[in-house]
Amino acid sequence: MEEAIKFCIKEGKNPQAIIFVSLYGMPFMVKEIMDISREYEVLGIKGSAEDLGSCYKISFAERSVICRL
Repeated sequence: MEEAIKFCIKEGKNPQAIIFVSLYGMPFMVKEIMDISREYEVLGIKGSAEDLGSCYKISFAERSVICRL
């Protein structure tokens, strides 16, 4: 992911956000992705539609939004 962000920046297309997704109860690499997000000042958005049953050792949300459709 970091290589992709560097490539986009080099091409003059600064990424605006990274969408994190846990799937089938398997959490994404939270610490690694959050570190990259902070280093390159890219907004991190966590998609939670498939999070049922997943857990991770830390709370990483800086802001939260709940959407009910």
